[in-house]
Amino acid sequence: MAAIGKIRKHGVLLMIIIGVALLAFIVGDLTQLLPSLTNKNLLAKVGKETIRMDGRENSYTSYYEQNRVLLEFIQDKSSSDEAFDQQVHDITWAQIKEEAMLDEQLGKLGMKLNDQIVENINNTLVNDIEKILMALSNNQYRMLTQSQQVMGQLCYKFLNQGASLDNIKQLFTNIEEYRNTPNSNIYLMYKAIERMACIEARENAYFGLANNSLYFSTPLLEQITKDNTAYLVQAAAINLNNPTFNALEINIDENEAKAYFKKHIDKYTSLEALRDMDYAVIPVLPTEEDQKAIQDSVYRIFNRFANSTSIQDFTKNERKIDKSRAFNRDGNFWSYNGKNASFVQVDTLLYLENGKTALNFFGVENEQNNSPMPKVMDSVINHAPAGTLLPPYFDANSGFWYFGKVRSVAYRPDSIKVSFIAVDFKTDMNTNSTRTKEEAQSLMDSIQRTVAANPSQIFSLLATYNPQLQKDSTMWLTDMPDTLYNKLINTNINGCYVQERENDFLLVAVFDKTAPKEKRQYLLYPVPLEVSRTTIDMRRKEANALAAECSDVTKLNEVAKEKGIVLVEETDIRNMQGILYQSQLVCREAVAWAYDDETEIGQVAHSPFTAKYLNVEGQEAFIIAGLKHVRTAGKPTYESVKHLVEADMKAEKKHELVEKMLQDTLAKVSIQEVAQSYNTFVRDSIRVHFSEFQSAGIENAIIGKIAGMKADNKPVAMCGKNAVYLIALQSSEPTTAPADNTAMVENYAGQVVIGNTNIPQLFMSDLEKNLKITDRRHYFYRHN
Repeated sequence: MAAIGKIRKHGVLLMIIIGVALLAFIVGDLTQLLPSLTNKNLLAKVGKETIRMDGRENSYTSYYEQNRVLLEFIQDKSSSDEAFDQQVHDITWAQIKEEAMLDEQLGKLGMKLNDQIVENINNTLVNDIEKILMALSNNQYRMLTQSQQVMGQLCYKFLNQGASLDNIKQLFTNIEEYRNTPNSNIYLMYKAIERMACIEARENAYFGLANNSLYFSTPLLEQITKDNTAYLVQAAAINLNNPTFNALEINIDENEAKAYFKKHIDKYTSLEALRDMDYAVIPVLPTEEDQKAIQDSVYRIFNRFANSTSIQDFTKNERKIDKSRAFNRDGNFWSYNGKNASFVQVDTLLYLENGKTALNFFGVENEQNNSPMPKVMDSVINHAPAGTLLPPYFDANSGFWYFGKVRSVAYRPDSIKVSFIAVDFKTDMNTNSTRTKEEAQSLMDSIQRTVAANPSQIFSLLATYNPQLQKDSTMWLTDMPDTLYNKLINTNINGCYVQERENDFLLVAVFDKTAPKEKRQYLLYPVPLEVSRTTIDMRRKEANALAAECSDVTKLNEVAKEKGIVLVEETDIRNMQGILYQSQLVCREAVAWAYDDETEIGQVAHSPFTAKYLNVEGQEAFIIAGLKHVRTAGKPTYESVKHLVEADMKAEKKHELVEKMLQDTLAKVSIQEVAQSYNTFVRDSIRVHFSEFQSAGIENAIIGKIAGMKADNKPVAMCGKNAVYLIALQSSEPTTAPADNTAMVENYAGQVVIGNTNIPQLFMSDLEKNLKITDRRHYFYRHN
């Protein structure tokens, strides 16, 4: 009771103590909880700069979207693919890091990129458009910055779409008006270029003293001239991957490996987090039953085509044909090739899902195809009379069945020499014009009468109606399947043709044509060899069984080997990567899984991932992924890169053993006999010069060793990075130094001293090593 009394006596004090303890517990727990709440939208942190997912102008999403829209427009991409997406992410991330690094350094110097400077940058970009276009037209790219080059490409695109130079200038001057409009892509593209220009301004401010400052002292200049020696050598290169060398036994001692790691730790230091995965690949390929089913289907479709009275109706009624790609603007399907051409242009009616094309196999879409037409089809297309049907043919290279028809045979010129004048009128898309459509029509009628009477008059009119073109501007239009070219074929030389377009009337004067040649109009319907649902389900079942059987990466390796399943070891996977380059598979989901906070080293994913082959349209595979290693940014631990250290040491030891083995062999037989035994050849009297980068195809490290050899024709084995070289120095002689050795010194500096890296890149790389970077961009696609 006395004890209870004492507690009651000090009750208030105890309540305070308990309250403080509870508060401390809650606060401590909040310190763990708050970062997850406040960082939910945090995608990256570069130095002091916080990059959030979305919600404000300087978000990662806005930067990414600007670059994506710009690159799609410049590269004429109608849709994104994984390789393109990675390119956009790489560019965006590089820009964000460079902005943060340069702003930090400029801040220390009391310099800042303020609004006035940004306004000046914008004014300069717009005011210099004529200068930029002139430089590009003269192939003077080196005169322009990256932002100017992209600005010029963008302007050319607009000019080709019918805009005038004044329209383009006014567009960019009032770019903010397009920010939240249906034409907001124009705003995004310009903002991407503006950011490029602002980064260049930062670079100019920071690297102004570093650029072009490589200094050669007088003694160094004299030494370069003095050492201007040429060597004549006899040489053979043996590939280090020659199967003969695989039998060499190479063991790595643990202590030796740790010492090697300590000495070369910078080699394994990464500026970003990386993952290594082992994964089994189960391809999803058509079975014999699938192939037979597709063949039967193709012949049924072909019979419907053969009995059809209208190509348009047949195309419209076939369920799988992509209607949006079926016909060109003039309602006809055109595709030409020369009578005896080895290569063909294939622009095909598609028997594919929307957005896909058979020509993806050849890397093109509706463009000239540089892959030869299969001979069986080529013989029909190039020799059969018009109206001949092309029966179904399976092309194993592309994985497609084809059938079609030779529609017509015509004589057409390859190109037509023209000049043109455009008279615009006011529309919703061209608000700056002062003419109504009727006024433009009347003016064009007058111009047409003038040019028809005297075609050369068009050149005197260009200054008034097309001032951006040179006064004597002409061009050759190449043969193409569009309405305009077909009309110009029927226009006589020194005649003219007028076409009404969306914002203007276009007059084209014809001055010359190449000689007509026989060309053939044909169409092809491609039918892809597809995998059936039954086969897909069967392969998925196999993949699920394999994933369930493997408790960890070691077990995955064992089981895959036992069952003969392909297992790939992929190293240095980056967080925004979607392509697994070792297998040429696209599988962003597997990479995201490897970077998930809950994925542990050694773990195998509970279920397989569906992957697509990078260069084979429509072909898929299931992959069973296991996380093998995790590398964090910065200096690694030995254990995290042990496998890399051991691989590097084995490679070095292999080089040493191969070099010694071949040196011993050279003491007994000639260099020609050694080279012959390894299926390579010997080259005599090769001229090697120290200041010539990769002289005669010999690695630079070997060239340096040659300079220390004796000219006694005694062969020596020297191991490089990719090959072991058998070298015999035949003679050496000083070359005559030029009276003005500036060119030689520049070559030495540019190729040997600097290589392909410029000074700003070296500075930026060094700055990045000392910058604290948090990269959580792998959450990007979770939000999107």
